[in-house]
Amino acid sequence: MTPAELAKEIKTGLCGSYIFAGEESYLKNFYLGQLKNEVFGTDAYSEVSGEMRSVEEVVSEALDVATSPSFVSDKKLTVIYDLDLKSPNESSLSALEFLFDQVGKTRETVLILDTRPENFDRGTDKKPSKAMTRLSKAATPVIFAKETAARLSAWAMRHFANDRINASQSLCDALVARVGRDMLALRGEIDKLTAFLLSEGRNTLTKEDIDKISVTNTEIQAFDFSNAILDGNTERAMLILSDSKLRKEAPELILGSVIKVYSELYTVKALSDAGMVKSAIAKETGIHEFKVGLYLARAGRLSRAALEKAVSLCHEADIKIKTAQTDKYAVLDELVVSLYFAGFVK
Repeated sequence: MTPAELAKEIKTGLCGSYIFAGEESYLKNFYLGQLKNEVFGTDAYSEVSGEMRSVEEVVSEALDVATSPSFVSDKKLTVIYDLDLKSPNESSLSALEFLFDQVGKTRETVLILDTRPENFDRGTDKKPSKAMTRLSKAATPVIFAKETAARLSAWAMRHFANDRINASQSLCDALVARVGRDMLALRGEIDKLTAFLLSEGRNTLTKEDIDKISVTNTEIQAFDFSNAILDGNTERAMLILSDSKLRKEAPELILGSVIKVYSELYTVKALSDAGMVKSAIAKETGIHEFKVGLYLARAGRLSRAALEKAVSLCHEADIKIKTAQTDKYAVLDELVVSLYFAGFVK
C-alpha cells in the first residue's frame, strides 16, 4: 500500500493491523499525527514502546492495550514504535503474527507497527525480506518510500504558492537537487526561504536566494543534528546519523559539517555577548544576516562555556575518526551523548 492508498483508506475507515515501513519519515509522521489528532483523537490513542525490550514483551503489552475495551470511543488506535526487528527469530515473528491475528478479530482496534529502516529490513518492493513477507500476510504494509525529484519539485511549488511566493519549476528543481529528497529537510528549507523573502518584502524566489539561504543536504543533516542535541532530542540525533549511514555518507564529511555549525554558533555567540548586533556580526563573519539570526536563536540557549566544550568534543571526535582503527559511526554515536551533556556546562 502506498501513502496515497492509505489516505483513501483513512476516509473509508481503517481496520486491522498495518506495518509502516520505508525511508520517508516526513510522510509517515504526517499520517501518524493525522490519525492520532484528527481521526481517532488523543483519548482513543495508545503507544507501546519497544525500546530495550523483547518482541514477546512488547506483543504481550500491545495485546492487552489493543484488546481492552474502550470507554471513550467506538474505535481506538494502538501504535508500537522503537521495536528492534533487525534479525527477528521464529519466536518473534510468530508472536507478531499472533498479535495481528487477534487484532483482526475485533473491529474496535487499529494497530500500527511503526518501523524504522535501521530497525527493520523490509527488503525491496520486488524482493521483500523474509520478515516482511511473513508479517505482510497478517498485516497490511504501508511503504513510505522516497518521492521522485519531479514530485518533490511540484510539492515544493505548492508550498511556496500557499504562502504566496512565486517559485518557478526550474528553481524548485534546483532546490530539490541542492537539498536532497528528504521531505523533512526540504520543508525546512522551503520555510526558511519563505521567511527570508517575506522579511525582505519580496514574493519571488531567485537562484541567488537559494544559493545564499539554502544549504546542501549534508549541511542540513549537520544543522538538524546540532539542533536535535541543543533541544535535548538525542533520539532525533541518532535517527539522523542512522539515515546518513543508510545513505552511506562519509562520516568525515558529516563531522566536518557539524564542526562548522558549532564553530559558527560559538563565534556568533561570542560576538553577540560582546555587544555586536546581527548586521555587524554578519559583516564581521561573512555569514548571511538571515543565517546569523538563526544562529542567534540557537546560541542563546547555551553558555559560551558549553559551546566551547562542544567545539572541543567535535575536534576530539575528528582526531579519532582520522587516526583510530574503529567504527567511524560509533565515534559519531559517542559524540551525540557527549554533546548532549556538554549542554549542561555553565
